[in-house]
Amino acid sequence: MNSDEIKIKHIKNDLEFLRQRSEEVDFSKDDVKSYIDLLDKATKKFNLYAISPVQIGLPKRIIFFRNTNENMDKNFDDEYSVGEVMINPIIKEQIGETLFLEGCGSCYPFCSYVKRPYKILVEYYNELGEKKEETIEGFKATVFSHEFDHLNGILHMDVSNDILILDEKETREKRKYNPYQVISKDGKYERTVNIQENFKFNEKVNKMLEEYI
Repeated sequence: MNSDEIKIKHIKNDLEFLRQRSEEVDFSKDDVKSYIDLLDKATKKFNLYAISPVQIGLPKRIIFFRNTNENMDKNFDDEYSVGEVMINPIIKEQIGETLFLEGCGSCYPFCSYVKRPYKILVEYYNELGEKKEETIEGFKATVFSHEFDHLNGILHMDVSNDILILDEKETREKRKYNPYQVISKDGKYERTVNIQENFKFNEKVNKMLEEYI
């Protein structure tokens, strides 16, 4: 599949699809190399920090990182990609707290201020099927958390009480004056926002969706 054929799933038409829990990768059956190639192309086509396969129609438990730096400009550089992959990730521990204005290719133009852990201990497999364990921290932990939620059918708007509609320029301006913030580097992380039952948006978000769609 070439880049032109890759389509991103969006809440406007594909909300139910995005709500599903992605299934684990089976290294004996799944074409992991092909999946990674598609994810790499998709992050470049849609100018993303990272992506989960469910966003392009493949509900598999993979996280592909393209940019783990807060600098959004790197998302628009076709030559840039860290190309890191975590397959069948499991969160072992979450510490600290951060705040960032998150966007999403599947939710554009909705953005949300979301609190995420500062540090995460993750167990996962690499593209060769080798089991790994890694502690990620800072902005990469925020990117990971956003994508990990996608694997479980959760969107950034589900875990925020501060949701905005912003275009790319407005998002850049907001992030310029309200950059990634570290609230705490220690202490157990716990979500302070209750995810709505059955992943239903709250009344405010439903109204925003109706007006947008």
